[in-house]
Amino acid sequence: MKDEEHPQDISTEESDLKFERLLIDGIGAPLGSQVSPVPVPVVARVLSPSDVIIKICDLKGRVRYSHRRWGYRKPPGSPESCQWRQVGLAPILDPKQLISDYSSGVHEEFFTNGFVAAPFSYRAG
Repeated sequence: MKDEEHPQDISTEESDLKFERLLIDGIGAPLGSQVSPVPVPVVARVLSPSDVIIKICDLKGRVRYSHRRWGYRKPPGSPESCQWRQVGLAPILDPKQLISDYSSGVHEEFFTNGFVAAPFSYRAG
């Protein structure tokens, strides 16, 4: 794996967890939450029309995962002011528990606190 922000390799375990290479509108900007005119290819698992887990490298080059949600803050936001928001406080070491929790609806109030989810666009990368 190269020392980069968005590693492109997909392990067997990630493949089993349904991670794939995608181009996601707005993902890949230098700070991760800004809309980028040209999305950077990422390894990701789409959780829902508004949520995704992307594979990243932390500042020390270690593989981690980041749960992101596309949407806007309720008041004063609007659908025209959508942006990516990191869900959770820190990058995730192992995405299996998050995928399980998300699929079963655990912590949904935390995931939606003050933020209106909106569908995002993506395509094969």
